[in-house]
Amino acid sequence: MKTYRGESLGNSTKPQGVQPSAEISALKFPNDFLWGTSTAATQVDGHILNEWTDFIALDGNNCRRACDYFHRYREDIALMQSLGVKAYRMSVEWSRLQSQPYASLNKTEIERLRDLLDCLREADITPMVVLHHFSNPLWIYHNGGWTNPATVPALLIGICFLDY
Repeated sequence: MKTYRGESLGNSTKPQGVQPSAEISALKFPNDFLWGTSTAATQVDGHILNEWTDFIALDGNNCRRACDYFHRYREDIALMQSLGVKAYRMSVEWSRLQSQPYASLNKTEIERLRDLLDCLREADITPMVVLHHFSNPLWIYHNGGWTNPATVPALLIGICFLDY
């Protein structure tokens, strides 16, 4: 039995008597509007080592395993496709790409990202990639983050993978 603020909902997914406003009911989207989903790598990938790895949420959880999207993205893409999703905004976990300042990019991670993008395209889902979604590799965090002027040139080597 589902509940909403302590009240039984029966089989409904919304409280009884709650109706969308006339403004929402009249809301129209263009036929070519791109409906989609989104995630942040730190929140869904798991198996990361960045400034948020050991952060403990109020419920006691952390992002060490998350929902294991890192290993299960093909399953998730199939689920998105079955729902008719046409766009997916995703972020790249930079700590996987570049473990040290000016370091070469992790070729295994680049291939995984390419496979993920290929899987999205094969599912007719438009990928929308966010290169930085508020998580930093530990080497950036420990060197002062974005307030350190050396951060940007240390990251620029990573831009080369955008030729995909």
